[in-house]
Amino acid sequence: MLNAANIPSDKTRQPEREESSYAFTGGVLGFCFYWLAFVIPFFVYGLNTPFFLLYTWPFFLALMPVSVLIGIAIHRLVSGRLWLSVMLTGSLVVLLFWQVFLMLTGW
Repeated sequence: MLNAANIPSDKTRQPEREESSYAFTGGVLGFCFYWLAFVIPFFVYGLNTPFFLLYTWPFFLALMPVSVLIGIAIHRLVSGRLWLSVMLTGSLVVLLFWQVFLMLTGW
């Protein structure tokens, strides 16, 4: 079909831009910071940590998908700015992990 300028109508449309994928980068950030937060108690409390984690592992396992979702949400909210999302995701995931850890040790 031709329009008034004799240009095919399918040529007048702008090609659609692909949006960047926030899910993959944010998910990887959340997953990496989850494992980093999981290792921190070993450095602080030493080799006694596995005995504590032996009975409380479901609580910490439940934090893994939460950490991934936090990474995805933050990376989306800051519009893909990597350094800002690294700082925010890292601080939130580590604080969330330590909040659960301190709640269970004080229980």
